[in-house]
Amino acid sequence: MNRDNILSTMMKIVYDNKHMRCLLETGERTNTAAIQDDLTAFKLIIGVDKLEEIELLTALQEVLENNLILQKQDGLSMLNFQFENLIRYKAILEDITRLDITFMEYRACQEYIDVDSLCKIHIDKEGILAGNATITDIKYRQLKPTNREFTACCNEFFIAALKVAKGLFRGQIVYAINIYDELRIRLQEMTSYYIGCNYDFRVNIGSNFEYLKTYLDNEHYVKLLETYPSPDRDRMWSELFNACMLFRKEGLFVGEMLDYEYPKEADREIVKYLRDIWNMYTK
Repeated sequence: MNRDNILSTMMKIVYDNKHMRCLLETGERTNTAAIQDDLTAFKLIIGVDKLEEIELLTALQEVLENNLILQKQDGLSMLNFQFENLIRYKAILEDITRLDITFMEYRACQEYIDVDSLCKIHIDKEGILAGNATITDIKYRQLKPTNREFTACCNEFFIAALKVAKGLFRGQIVYAINIYDELRIRLQEMTSYYIGCNYDFRVNIGSNFEYLKTYLDNEHYVKLLETYPSPDRDRMWSELFNACMLFRKEGLFVGEMLDYEYPKEADREIVKYLRDIWNMYTK
């Protein structure tokens, strides 16, 4: 099926099926601030009377029959809400179109719309769902961290940094890279807090940090890229120290802006210890 026909076909299916009550859409396609191209996935939600999996998949046969991949997913997360009583599938169709379809009980759809500011109503047979007055990414924007979240981010970053150094010193490169991924997530969290402080927590940096570049000056962004790990042991040491310096810069700024205490002593002593380990490694 051509991707241009997916939405119209889905609308016809919902209209014709007596057990389907509404068709909602969310994600990048409804976000006017996001890039729109043929790589953009469809993210659709169908409100139903009852969750009968075989019947529902059979009804979508016209759309899904020529899929390359059809994978069942668990649950649906949206901000701090977790929707569990649903059936969700992700598919890659024959023309490589990505399709995310969630079947949700109709009575739960209003709650979902209230949480998801990007949710758009295409069909509501009952005419009782209240849509968002404006389709916007406001509920996807970076939230101000609590003091506890800020402290946890700092603590977990430095714990991971010590474990990365141990792996590098011992020559356990795969271990070091895997732990570095944990460190990088904490760094990206701090970067998101940094951006939030600079933009009064009014911007959406993306669920996977895809919009970071938009809100960082070029020098800062280049320094962030310099923290990404390579399998080269010597380069990983440099990347680890680059990450620590960038985390310190951002953490101090965020702490000052939000009146939170950045762990200066822990930072200083741990980075000094990392340098001691590095000196032993280079001898």
